[in-house]
Amino acid sequence: MKKMYFFNGVILAIIGSTLQAFGLCIWKLHTHRKLPEHASQDSLNVCIENIPLRLSQGTPLLNSQDESDNVNTRKDRERQVCGRISGSWICGLLSFSIGNVFDFVALGIAPLSIVTLIGSWSLVVNTFFARYILNETVQKLDFLSITFIITGIILTILGSDHRPNEWPLPRLIKHYEEPKVIVLFLVLANIVFVGLLLIHNDYKNRIQAAKDENSLVLKNPERFVRALYVVVGSVVGNFTALFGKAFSGLLVFTFSGEDQFNDPFVVIIIVVFVISLPLQIYLINESLVVNDILYHIPNFYVFWNIGNILTGAIFYEETSHFLIENWIQYSIGILLLFSGVMCTNISAAQKQVC
Repeated sequence: MKKMYFFNGVILAIIGSTLQAFGLCIWKLHTHRKLPEHASQDSLNVCIENIPLRLSQGTPLLNSQDESDNVNTRKDRERQVCGRISGSWICGLLSFSIGNVFDFVALGIAPLSIVTLIGSWSLVVNTFFARYILNETVQKLDFLSITFIITGIILTILGSDHRPNEWPLPRLIKHYEEPKVIVLFLVLANIVFVGLLLIHNDYKNRIQAAKDENSLVLKNPERFVRALYVVVGSVVGNFTALFGKAFSGLLVFTFSGEDQFNDPFVVIIIVVFVISLPLQIYLINESLVVNDILYHIPNFYVFWNIGNILTGAIFYEETSHFLIENWIQYSIGILLLFSGVMCTNISAAQKQVC
């Protein structure tokens, strides 16, 4: 691959993040227009996230009676209103989907950590979309966040290794056999397995406790378990990004005239990617059920990106040729990106209070 592919990947990632932010903005605009006047902000969140967000400190059980039935009937009606397909909804879906395709291609030609960190760009353009399309309030903290994120993206790009780092199938297969990669996979897999086991047991215990107390409300899990939802979801997301990059890279080679789909090992790469993608989405939705969105988003972002930085460094050797100046620029850039995301969520919390 040519050295210029690095910058092409960066451009594709920025375009992808912009399209995804625009798609989500159009979906939210569609929701605002379709909701009746009596619809609550909670139902708006349900439409946007497509999940039953908790309305109080507990999550209603499915066998609730009377009052909860009326609430469910009202919210079902609001979901039907939100779910009506319109031209704006289709436009949002196309924009979001095309943005993900751009990100997928970018993974094949640019470093994993860079593509995922550039995802913060969506928060920058989302601020402008919210102001000029949704007529939402923009605070000074939002502009501070934009400054942090843009500066952070520039520093991480400048601090990265721009030399070609090709991963054809023979190199991938050989790399999977290295001890450090095996240890990496075992650690990640055990985090997911143990985390899912603890989450499942906690859910069973909370169900049983509600039955013993003859309660219609399922209590929220303890703080440690709620944090597990975020951590496990982010680690599964690391698998998605890791194998998504491998899959995308093989496609880039194949379309360039070098067939990479001539070994059964490719099936493993594709299967892990295909399984991890919906599992990641499911775990994110489950986390949003038990966690406040302002708790989930910044924590998931930090855990997911740290995981991608580590897997990119260990598996794809993205930092193996870093000099001191690379580490300084890269590290400061990451800190600024994380600070920008935190500012965005603090601003969102302030707007909810207002």
